[in-house]
Amino acid sequence: MLALNTRYAVPIRILFILVLLGACVRPVRPSPESPGTPEREVRAAWVTTVGALDWPLSYDAVRQRTSLGRIIENLANAGFNTLFFQVRGRGDAVYTPGMEPWSHVLTGIPGGDPGWDPLAFAVEEAHSRGMEIHAWFNTYLVRGMKSPPEPTTPPHVITAHRDWVRLRDNEWWLDPGEPEVQEYLTRVALDIVSRYDIDGLQMDYIRYPGRSFDDDATYTTSGRGVPRDRWRRENITRFLTHLKKELDDRAPLIKFGVTPIGIYRNPDGVRGLESFSDVFQDTYEWVRRGIVDYVAPQIYWPVGGGGRDPDFTEMVAEWRRESPGRHMYAGIASYKPEVLAQGTRPVEVARDAGADGVAFFRYGNIEGELPLGTVFSHPSLPPAMPWKDGRVPPAPGSVAVMNSPGGFPRVTWSVPAAARKNRFIAVYRVEPPGGAGGRGERLEAVLPIGAEEYIDSTAVEGDRGTSYAVSVVSRTGMESLRTGTTPVMAASPAVEEKPPPPALIAGGEGLRVGMPSKARGSPIYFLPFSIDAAGSVTVSVLDPDSGKSLRVFEGERSPGGYVVSLDLSAFGAGRYRCSVLAGGERVEREILVRE
Repeated sequence: MLALNTRYAVPIRILFILVLLGACVRPVRPSPESPGTPEREVRAAWVTTVGALDWPLSYDAVRQRTSLGRIIENLANAGFNTLFFQVRGRGDAVYTPGMEPWSHVLTGIPGGDPGWDPLAFAVEEAHSRGMEIHAWFNTYLVRGMKSPPEPTTPPHVITAHRDWVRLRDNEWWLDPGEPEVQEYLTRVALDIVSRYDIDGLQMDYIRYPGRSFDDDATYTTSGRGVPRDRWRRENITRFLTHLKKELDDRAPLIKFGVTPIGIYRNPDGVRGLESFSDVFQDTYEWVRRGIVDYVAPQIYWPVGGGGRDPDFTEMVAEWRRESPGRHMYAGIASYKPEVLAQGTRPVEVARDAGADGVAFFRYGNIEGELPLGTVFSHPSLPPAMPWKDGRVPPAPGSVAVMNSPGGFPRVTWSVPAAARKNRFIAVYRVEPPGGAGGRGERLEAVLPIGAEEYIDSTAVEGDRGTSYAVSVVSRTGMESLRTGTTPVMAASPAVEEKPPPPALIAGGEGLRVGMPSKARGSPIYFLPFSIDAAGSVTVSVLDPDSGKSLRVFEGERSPGGYVVSLDLSAFGAGRYRCSVLAGGERVEREILVRE
C-alpha cells in the first residue's frame, strides 16, 4: 500500500526522521486552506534592473534606497512572500563588486560606485517583512548592444576575456561550450552566495540565443563527435551540475532555480520558441536528475491561448507533470495586455494545476494592480524543500497573549538559542467554533526569526476564546511544532460569555501528536509527535475502507520530539488514519489524500 518513491533519495518506503525538537510543546491544529489563500505557496515578482525597467529610476542614492524599500513594502503588503531581485543583468553587478563591475544603471557610469549596496539593503528589507529574496542572475547574455563595454575596474568580462564571447544580433553572449566560461560563472555565483544572506539563486538566460550561434571553433575542439544539438544541451547541463555541486558543498541551504523558456516542445498547433530544440535547455532532465530545486518557466501566454500561442492552462499542467519532486512556479506575463486583462485568473489556474506558486514578470506591470484582489488576502509560507534539509527546527517557548494598550491581543514568545539560525516565525490565530471570524485556525503573520511579539490589529472586537500558536520556520521551509496559548480575550470583552473551545492537547500528559502536514507537489506527509518518557513507540496507518492496517514503525525511543515521514504516493484518494501508540496512550490523526 505504501510504495517506494524513487524521486526522493530515500532507500526505504517509510522514512522515519528522528529529530530532537527541544522543549516539549503543545501541538495545535494546522489551519485548513481557505479558498484562494493556501497556507503554502510561492508568491513572487521579478524586479528588473536591466534598463532600470523596474528600478532604479534615479541616480540619487537616497531616492534609490527609498524606492527599493517601497517596492518591497508594496509587495509584502499585497501578500507576496518572495522577491526575485535582478543582481546580474549584463555581466555587471547591482551589489558590491567582487569579480564584475558596478552596473551603470546605478550612477549612469559603468563601474561607478553608488556609495551603498542595493542587494544587502534588499535582503534586510525583505527578511524584515517575512519575505524570501532570490538573487536573479542573467547567465550567458552579457551585453545588449554591439559596441564593446567601456573600461572599468574590475573589467567587464567582454574586455577581460574577448575569446569567450560571441556577437549575435547585436548582443554579446558567453559561449557555453568554453570550459573557462563555466568556471568563471561558477565563481561569480559563489561570490554572491558567500557574501549575502539570500534565500535562493536563480539562473536566467541559461541558454543559447538560438540555433544560429558562432561556436564552430569550440565545437571542433570539444564536440568529440557528439551531434551539435546534444552537445549544446550537455554544455548547459554540465555547467548547472557543476554549480549545484559547489553550492551543495558551500551553501547547501540556498534554493537553486532556473527560468526556462515556457515551451519545452511545441504542442499540436503551436509554433513557438522551443526550449529543448531552439535554445538547448533540457529542463526536464535537470529536474529528473535533481540538479535544480525549482523551475520558474516563462509561461507567457493567456489562459486559453489564442492563434498559434499555447494555452497557459495546458502549459502549467505540463510543467507541473514534468517537475516531480521539485517545485514549479508558473511565470505570468503581466507585461502583456491580454494576460494582465485576465486579472487573477492565471493564479487560480496555476493553483488548480498543483503549481507550487506563481511569479509575475514584472513588478512595474503589476504595481498599479496591487493588491491583486483576494487571491493573496492572507499570508502564505513558501512550500518546504525537505530534500535540501528535512530537519524540523526547535519550537518557540513561553508563548503568551495579553491585551495591548490599544485593546488588541499582544502575542509574545521566546526563541530557543538553537532555533536562531532559522529564517522566520509564523504566527497563527485560532478562532473558536462560531467565532466572529469564522475561519478556524489560519496563518496570521510571518516575521523575522528575531521577532518575539506580534500585535494582532485585525482581531475582531468582542470575540472571546481566540487563541494563538507560534512556530519556527527553517531556511528550507520546514516548520516546528506550533506552540499554542490558552484561549484568551480578543479585543474588547463580549457581553455574553461563550464556552471555551475544545482542548488543543490530544492524548495524555506523556504523548503529544501534531496534525499531519504535506508539502505542495509532494506525496510526503509529516506527522510530528513528542513523548515525555522513554518507551516503545508504534506508528501505523489504517485504511478504514478495507480495514487493513500497516505498521509503519515500532521501536524504543528516548524522551523528545520526533517526526514520522510517510510516502503516500501509492494511496488512492480517501481518508486514512495514522495512529501513534506510546506509554499506553494512543492518538489518531486523519490524513486526507486528494486526487
